[in-house]
Amino acid sequence: MIFTTQVGEGLAMSLGIRLRDAVVALLIGAVCVGVAVAIARLALVPAVAAVLGLDEETTSIVRRVIVTIAMAIGFYFYLRFAKGEDTSKVGFNGRAIFLAGAGGMGLMALIIGINGALGGYSFALATPDIALIAVFLAIFGMAFLEEVVFRGVLFSVLERNFGLWIALLLPSLTFSLLHLLNDSWGSWFAIAIGFLLGVLWSLVYWRTGNIWAAGLNHALWNYTIVISGLPLTGQTDWIGLASLSTEIHGPSWLSGGAARPEETVVAVIVTLLAIALLLKPAFVGRGNQPFQTEAPQR
Repeated sequence: MIFTTQVGEGLAMSLGIRLRDAVVALLIGAVCVGVAVAIARLALVPAVAAVLGLDEETTSIVRRVIVTIAMAIGFYFYLRFAKGEDTSKVGFNGRAIFLAGAGGMGLMALIIGINGALGGYSFALATPDIALIAVFLAIFGMAFLEEVVFRGVLFSVLERNFGLWIALLLPSLTFSLLHLLNDSWGSWFAIAIGFLLGVLWSLVYWRTGNIWAAGLNHALWNYTIVISGLPLTGQTDWIGLASLSTEIHGPSWLSGGAARPEETVVAVIVTLLAIALLLKPAFVGRGNQPFQTEAPQR
């Protein structure tokens, strides 16, 4: 009985320490990234715009670039100050970044192509607008922010303290539920694919160990939807800029709901297959302890 009590107390103390470390790391991440972004938006961007005499449209583009760089700098300082983190996660790994980006674009192109072949979409060539460059910067900036928050900080903290599986589940569930704030992302099917995408992008970060790779995978997944002439999670403002003019046909399970094309059966199947491929190392000796307290070695 005494032994059992001691074991229970030891486990409770260990859990308490891990929870404390996780909370401290999350606070450090919030401060580092938040301060960096605030300085960029409130001080640096206005100063650059004033010195260079930029108009509103150009300032908007410059703002996206500067804020993205600021997020990376804030994330770097988080990695420096947080316990057990590696600053190489924000370094430039050309191969990983390229492969991850190509993977994000390729997966969504495959989803759209299959849906089109099954009769969900029909395509016609259109003249792309130069404004697509600014659209990409906007998409990448938002995707990078989400990757820094959900994968760079939250996933890493949970993986280090509670193991891979909890780190995959909790941030992905949070990521999906927060998308309910989008009026076009309210169905149970959309919530499910949002969760799967959270898992997918967590695994991209886990496999590459690079926040730029995860950010580009996420961004090019979204950007492929835009240049295909389809709504991005219900966003239709950019459709007229696309290089394709796409008409939507058939039932919603094929063409997608309001979120299209992410809200399709094909998207679920393709995403599940990608997750299974990325998860393979977890079952062949790398990170195969579901509740480990040490992150897998990269």
